[in-house]
Amino acid sequence: MKEMLLRDMVNPNYVQIVGRSEPSQVVHFRTDEEAPGGPPLHIKAIPMSSSSVRVTWKPPKKELTFGPIMGYYVGYKVKETRDDTTGSYTYKTLEAKDRSVNMEAQINGLTRATKYSITVQAFNSKGSGPASEEILVQTLEKDPPSIPNLKLSTKTANSITITWSSETKAHSDNPTGYIVYMKRSSSDKWDSFEIPGSSILIQLKP
Repeated sequence: MKEMLLRDMVNPNYVQIVGRSEPSQVVHFRTDEEAPGGPPLHIKAIPMSSSSVRVTWKPPKKELTFGPIMGYYVGYKVKETRDDTTGSYTYKTLEAKDRSVNMEAQINGLTRATKYSITVQAFNSKGSGPASEEILVQTLEKDPPSIPNLKLSTKTANSITITWSSETKAHSDNPTGYIVYMKRSSSDKWDSFEIPGSSILIQLKP
């Protein structure tokens, strides 16, 4: 509301100030949502094996979400050459059912020792936002060793012997060594030992 002035047309030196009226009723309204206006941030991709990569990211800037984020599209395609801009992305959809959802996805079924282009988009009820800048990642030439199977072989009053074995994968070399991590149940500190074989004798302290 603005304060109004009324000037007497007969006497220009006479001014009357008109007061403010009572306010109108309050009207509540809410603007409609829009598709996200910004891309996801801090995109990273790590090769996990010869056929899979792990992609992580952070949500778009809060002021550019324009409504609750319902999920993300993670796109990937083979990168043929450095200047390649052809080919369409294959998308994997990750729904964000709540805000505690981990913003990461694992893409499987990829080709060994191949470079891929990765991009991520956020979406809400109105559609998808702009894509992030593409990042490049290459699947591994060979797979990491499989998880060893541990076994308590022997035990005495003062020592234990731990043995283990690993399954051989099709695109993985046999392990050349192992790192054994150990800690006391009452401690948070882990000790590590590099072992060339498949067993270790551990002397127990009283």
